[in-house]
Amino acid sequence: MEFASIADTIYTMFTTSIGGYDPNAYRDANLEIAALIGFIAFIIMSTIMMLNIFIAMINNTYQKNIASRQAQITYAVSLLFNLLFLASL
Repeated sequence: MEFASIADTIYTMFTTSIGGYDPNAYRDANLEIAALIGFIAFIIMSTIMMLNIFIAMINNTYQKNIASRQAQITYAVSLLFNLLFLASL
């Protein structure tokens, strides 16, 4: 039985989150309704967490790109300043 212990339950939920879904496993559980509610809650929470991680990764990449571009703009402005104003001295 895939829900005989806590360790088996955690393993079953992990394999479910990566696509190893067995619909009959929840019908074999003693508490079919509780298992179904737990399954649905787990899938919803997993989806929200994965989306949150995805958004955080995109945000981190965006922040790095913005910082890099600001540094490039600052460098270009300093070169332009040197060429226009300091070269004439």
